[in-house]
Amino acid sequence: MRRWLGVSVGVVCALVLADLGLWRLATSRMQAALQETAADMRAAGWMVHYAVPERSGWPWAATLAVADVRMQGGTAAMPGGMAWSADRLVLSMALADPWHLSVAAQGEETLRLSHLPSVAFAADLALARVALGGGRPRRAEFTAAAVTGGLLHSRRRQDVGIGQLSVQIQADARAGGGIDAGLSFAARDIGLPDSVRWPLGGSVKSFAATVTLSSPRVSGADSRAQAQSWRDGGGQMRVPTLDLNWGPLSLQGDAVLNLDASLQPAGTGHARATGFGPALDALADAGVIGPGMAATYKAVLGLIAADPSSAITLPLTLHDSTLSLGEIPLSRFKDVAWR
Repeated sequence: MRRWLGVSVGVVCALVLADLGLWRLATSRMQAALQETAADMRAAGWMVHYAVPERSGWPWAATLAVADVRMQGGTAAMPGGMAWSADRLVLSMALADPWHLSVAAQGEETLRLSHLPSVAFAADLALARVALGGGRPRRAEFTAAAVTGGLLHSRRRQDVGIGQLSVQIQADARAGGGIDAGLSFAARDIGLPDSVRWPLGGSVKSFAATVTLSSPRVSGADSRAQAQSWRDGGGQMRVPTLDLNWGPLSLQGDAVLNLDASLQPAGTGHARATGFGPALDALADAGVIGPGMAATYKAVLGLIAADPSSAITLPLTLHDSTLSLGEIPLSRFKDVAWR
């Protein structure tokens, strides 16, 4: 009996030591991969900063907690580049599943794309899952819940809320520079800033889209020159599928976007719309269009549709910073101020 007890204790000790060794190996490799990735990004012109990682997670997972994460760059693929920061990132890999890496963001994050205003946001859940193996990761899946955010320098940090968000990203570097990327996302229960009167209501029930980006290598001393280089090099964004449910309006469509002669976003597409009657009434009530124009549009669209509840298909355009459905202006945007 004592012999079997001794053997059992020895086996348990061996398993514990093996698991501890595996944990140490996994966390060491994760930290080395983090350092290698940061070095590659710095060599490509990025600014990357993070605090010394802290190891944890034993005995079930290999975990690195990284505080004060900041990165900025990407001007070769996007005019003005991008900047992102997070209070804390937790990278974790289950020792029983070393082929998937989970990355959880904690605290506040900030994001700036090109020269759009920087936004600050936080979430009850913000988790990315990355498949490993076969070279560098090319695809990641991201989920978030109870997201709140707003402009970084705004006194209010909860101007926008998203109940649920899911994103899938895939990116491939082009030979000689540039990038081809794909993104699919779906958001539900979107609360819009109440500082603006939204003609179709202050909340969007759902918004989903699939986006592909073809970006050449961008050159230029400032963002205006970079934007022109992006446009002249054939930079383009395609939206093969789009689904919007906002107030009484439901839209399904597609679009192609680029930069116009004034380096402002422009594009064309198609939209299949239902609920256009109540939506036109809401636009008239908000003063976006006049009551007479709303009545005219309703009469014309009523002739196209089989009945008031039927869908109609209309051209979707973004021109002169105005998004229009057919001849109906839906929203006006501020011009991008390239620096």
